[in-house]
Amino acid sequence: MNRPSLLTLAIVLPLAVLLLALALVTAYRPLYFLLYFGLLLTGLSYLWSWIQTRGLEVIVETLSARPQVGHPLHLRVTIREKLGIPRLGLRLRMLDLSTREDNLTLNLKPRSISQHTLMAHQDRRGLKTIGAAEIAASDPFGLTTISRLVGEPQTITVYPQVVPLVAGLSVGAAAFGDVGRASLMPGASASASRVREYRPSDSLNRIHWPTTARTNRLMSKEFDSGGHTAVWLILDLQASRQIGEGLESTEEYAVTIAASLAVSLIESHQNVGLMVHGESLHSIVPQRDTSQLWTILGTLSRIEAKGDVSLSNLLIKAGRELPQGSLAVVIAPGPIPGSPGAFQHMYRRGVTVLPVLLDSGSFHVSANGDSLTSTTATTSYDGYVIRRGDHLSHSLANVMDRLVY
Repeated sequence: MNRPSLLTLAIVLPLAVLLLALALVTAYRPLYFLLYFGLLLTGLSYLWSWIQTRGLEVIVETLSARPQVGHPLHLRVTIREKLGIPRLGLRLRMLDLSTREDNLTLNLKPRSISQHTLMAHQDRRGLKTIGAAEIAASDPFGLTTISRLVGEPQTITVYPQVVPLVAGLSVGAAAFGDVGRASLMPGASASASRVREYRPSDSLNRIHWPTTARTNRLMSKEFDSGGHTAVWLILDLQASRQIGEGLESTEEYAVTIAASLAVSLIESHQNVGLMVHGESLHSIVPQRDTSQLWTILGTLSRIEAKGDVSLSNLLIKAGRELPQGSLAVVIAPGPIPGSPGAFQHMYRRGVTVLPVLLDSGSFHVSANGDSLTSTTATTSYDGYVIRRGDHLSHSLANVMDRLVY
């Protein structure tokens, strides 16, 4: 597609009409010569610009194997000159991407190849189109500019943001907000599975004194995961319960939390599954290998909060389907209507529940930019509370402690 600049239509054509009218009225021959020269110059400038945009091959490749929100997408743009003529002052602009270089200025030798590396900011997960570009050329006098679409569009998946989580770094409830009672979580087993170096957050009863005496270093007992066979991540993406916009929304916080927990848990050799209802139900049976991780992250990258199924109904379904001994991490905006009953249904089935609640009030921002009063600081059941603006790496350290110790 060729697109001439508005300069040709807005200035050159009216000027040509004016010269023609004056020449006809006055019969002054130099006006005819000026008109013919102007039209010839405009035609040559258009031809120059047209030729400059032809015979170019533009290939856009992504250098990021699995791009994620919050990380730049690295692109390699290759421009190949195929007609054997020099190109001067070409401008290349990537479409559908926010890059640090909005326009590349190119000068190409005949039959040459030019390569450039660009970085595009990723602020939204999901499917994204890359590869389409617009190339523009002007004549030396700047009379005519022609732009043309080049490149082959291709679809890539942008994965959710993942924050690093390290078990054993938690320092108590004050580290990130409110922590519910611990009675609903399975306790550590009576025997330690291994011994590791002491961490400042370890309690004194974890210290393994014989190893400490032998190595002359404080060593702690590391217990098993409490007996659960698998961890299920259950997300509430009912559309009517979501608050906030963009990355500062309960939807994006829930997806980021789920993605971060999935990565850390699978790296800790835990079996991890996913259950979420967006436009439809997604249920991924727990596994612990790398392919499982990317299956979960791929689902989280495409899911949207457009569901109409309540979390209570989703929990009832989970209570029926989750095997005995499973641990369900329920990530949802709080408070959760009717949740105690649904939780009890899961408890009776031998499924342990760990709620991770998003404080709805902190995501509901008033006109002056302040968050409203907390709505989930006090709950009738156990759980962790995450607020907008919390440092998730620190906030979820306590959760990881409960899941892997």
